[in-house]
Amino acid sequence: MRLLIGKDEQEVGLIAASQLKTLIKNFPDGVFAFPFSQKMMPLFDYTVHMVEDKRVDFANISVMGTHEWVGLSPEHPESIAFQLNEVFFKHLKVKEENVYVFDGKISNLKEATRDYNMIMDDLGGLDVLISEVGNQGQIAMIEPAGALIPRIHVSSEADSTKHQAITLGVADFLSAKHVYVIAYGITQREVVQRLLTDKRIDPQFPVSFLHLHPNATLITDWDAVGDLVKENN
Repeated sequence: MRLLIGKDEQEVGLIAASQLKTLIKNFPDGVFAFPFSQKMMPLFDYTVHMVEDKRVDFANISVMGTHEWVGLSPEHPESIAFQLNEVFFKHLKVKEENVYVFDGKISNLKEATRDYNMIMDDLGGLDVLISEVGNQGQIAMIEPAGALIPRIHVSSEADSTKHQAITLGVADFLSAKHVYVIAYGITQREVVQRLLTDKRIDPQFPVSFLHLHPNATLITDWDAVGDLVKENN
């Protein structure tokens, strides 16, 4: 796993945006997946500025979310789809037909996840997947478990007030051409240090599966890395 370190959250966002700019040049009609959280905001802000300055072009890019709360439609203001669109997607000038989001309001979730997997297959899989990581090693809404579901599925854990989420599966991460994980700050030191020092693949620590990926990158900061890496390296 490649390691990129910024001095703080803003530099982490700048590093991630710079990587994204290169990836868009390499995959000008690629499929890119993003989560929504406050930790993504520096990346989103820098990327939107690059679009406004015409330094990057999303015209032929397809974008999608990594997960969605069950029970929320894409139009619901608390849905991942709505928030992604408001703060990011609609500012990228992506063609409407190239935006793919999960609809958590669909009644038949089993049928919906099958359809979403078919759409993913029709798109040819993900070229680039960018994810945050939870403090217990969650990626998207892939929760720690004795065994992990490979493809898009409904996670039964998740947030304390929203108990289920439609999420990408671990196989979707591993089949993406490039995966970037963003984690920073002192509150994420434990998960970052475990990821860097423990190479075992553990379904109770889902992010550990990225050790199997040939093009996985962790973008973090010195607060999270701590003393594991010398700052002048």
